Amino acid sequence: MVALVSPDLKDALFPTVLFTVITTEPPALNLQEVSTTIHALPVQGVARNELYVVITPEADTITVTFEYSTDLFTQETLEAWAGSFTEALRSAVDSGP
Repeated sequence: MVALVSPDLKDALFPTVLFTVITTEPPALNLQEVSTTIHALPVQGVARNELYVVITPEADTITVTFEYSTDLFTQETLEAWAGSFTEALRSAVDSGP
């Protein structure tokens, strides 16, 4: 895909990014003789991908969680991205269906 959009970048490395929209509650696990714990996001000190964005719609709000590799991104970078993402969501809501 990168080669189609920008041929000069086809061999460049890009971070893996995962967007997830959560629309259901986690399932209950009924496993005999096994105990489980479902952790809320984010799990401190663990990044599932280099950048993981979890979107959780609720009745009148949307919660967005950013998990990221601190080896690749600074907190300031993610705060700027979060601000831009918030503005994009706000613009989409304001423009209506």
